[in-house]
Amino acid sequence: MHSTAGIKHTQKIGPGGGDPPDAPGTGVVGGVRPWFINRRINAQAGKTPPSQLIVESYRRDVKVVRPCRDWGARGGGKRGAVVMLSAASRRRMSFTFRNCERLYVQVGLTYPGKQELVPTDGRVVKRHWANMRTWLVRNGYKGVWFLEFQTRGAPHFHLFIDKRVDHFLVAKRWWEIVGSKDLDHFRAGTFVGPLQKEHAAAAYAAKYATKVEQKEPPEGFENVGRFWGTFGDLAIEAVATVVASESVICEAGTGEVVPDPVLQAVRVARRLTAVRRKAAGLRPRRDKGLSGFTLYDAGPGMAEYLRRVGLAPSESPNSGILDV
Repeated sequence: MHSTAGIKHTQKIGPGGGDPPDAPGTGVVGGVRPWFINRRINAQAGKTPPSQLIVESYRRDVKVVRPCRDWGARGGGKRGAVVMLSAASRRRMSFTFRNCERLYVQVGLTYPGKQELVPTDGRVVKRHWANMRTWLVRNGYKGVWFLEFQTRGAPHFHLFIDKRVDHFLVAKRWWEIVGSKDLDHFRAGTFVGPLQKEHAAAAYAAKYATKVEQKEPPEGFENVGRFWGTFGDLAIEAVATVVASESVICEAGTGEVVPDPVLQAVRVARRLTAVRRKAAGLRPRRDKGLSGFTLYDAGPGMAEYLRRVGLAPSESPNSGILDV
């Protein structure tokens, strides 16, 4: 339970008390501020609270975003060289692959079996991939890609794309880009096959993130660069997005608190997150409502709720995405 030590349950507003009665935007009705608003004000003393709450419902997951104001500049500047697949990058990768449009075909791109033909500079590898990616996009393909290292130390690309592709054309183009002039590489340097299940890309992303040994560049390999990304106009769009004010809505003249449906949805999401974290043996979140979070596998339910309360169109252009 929250401690309420030193916090008054009500605060008279008026002369000598700060805001005038019924001041717009204060959440005050009849000259009394509800006790739970006082608790939030005291808990956030000295901080500028988020000005609004954004709920984004995606294909499978939900993001609760709390943009803050006047907290000073964050991030920015020149990024350093990528030397490993970080935990934050793995989270972004998993969210992207779980919520992008469905992909149907997997493609593998490898280097020749002769070790002297395998590049050891990531800039060369990424130049090969950039040329291959350009060819795919020009031919109308889109999808996601991963970089791994095989046991022998050679870089290897996995692609998931949105439609069928001719295996011979892929093999020919990759062989020309690498320039190995090795016929064995032409015959065995690529793989093309169907993805049988709808969530195969997301499942592979989860498995990929755990294979740490295949993310470590071998000795002598330099400038590894990024480990994953998207290409083409791959859609990763929210099915429904709504914005709510953080202020409490009160019934004019009665003092009755009217629950905002978006805030109600967020409270349910937070409780569900707490239950899941407890079941997984993780510590509860202690953000005092100041930071956003991601709730996995709640996208269809949240989108349906937002439509039911009239906050999202009943017929969304992407409504078919919810049928998972």
